Amino acid sequence: MQLHRINIFVAMGAGVLAFGWSSFLELDNALIFSGLITFSVCGVYNAHRIYKCERKLSQPEMNDWYAKNKARVKSVFFISFMLLLVCLRMLNLTFSQYIFLGIGALLSTWYVVPIFSFRLREISLLKAPLVALVWTGILVVFPQLKSMHFTLDFLAYALAFFCYFLALTIPFDVRDLSLDETTQDTIPMVLGVGKSRWLAVLLLIVSILIIAKFNQNSWLMFLLIPSYVITSVFIFATKEDRKDVFYAGLDATMVLVGIAFCLVS
Repeated sequence: MQLHRINIFVAMGAGVLAFGWSSFLELDNALIFSGLITFSVCGVYNAHRIYKCERKLSQPEMNDWYAKNKARVKSVFFISFMLLLVCLRMLNLTFSQYIFLGIGALLSTWYVVPIFSFRLREISLLKAPLVALVWTGILVVFPQLKSMHFTLDFLAYALAFFCYFLALTIPFDVRDLSLDETTQDTIPMVLGVGKSRWLAVLLLIVSILIIAKFNQNSWLMFLLIPSYVITSVFIFATKEDRKDVFYAGLDATMVLVGIAFCLVS
């Protein structure tokens, strides 16, 4: 079975990044939080796959693959959801954290499933920023809600991560050019593929500069810069006809960022 098509790599990347970030913040239960993020991402992304492929909204090749593997995809979704509940049970979350998770779940659902007769991804130029906002909110802001300790440094890191996630999201808009409606403007539709790639790399540069400004640990920069360079290589290599495994590799670069934060924690 092709692991990248059941969203193992994006879930792994998110989980390692969540563990590294929460360890960097010296938060309790970093491993359980990492599990929560891993199973949440795996569950949400496979739920999206099930919804889109059942309605033939994905690429024909993906629809055909899903038709042959739907039982496995649904099993992965179910297992991820159950393990997500286990992690939630083990974490002593505050009311505000539950509300925050609920908002994230709503936005993630509305992104793909029409509510009030439209999907959030159909709003012009909102598709990529919305994904980056949800990722930043759940991975970066959510674990800090328990202490409500939002310093200037923390907000700067949140902005840096938003730029980072937005940079990662733009290549996926390039991939979806043939699927997105022509009336639904995305960044590659407006700027073109070449300029969109440069914008994504510029966002990575802004992200690393913000971290450099507020970070006091030189080892973090030493570890982060190579991971950002590797991500930039993937971005520059982005084309509309790239295979799914290429985009799985792009998702997996989050592991490098997570390891960098983990090693300096």
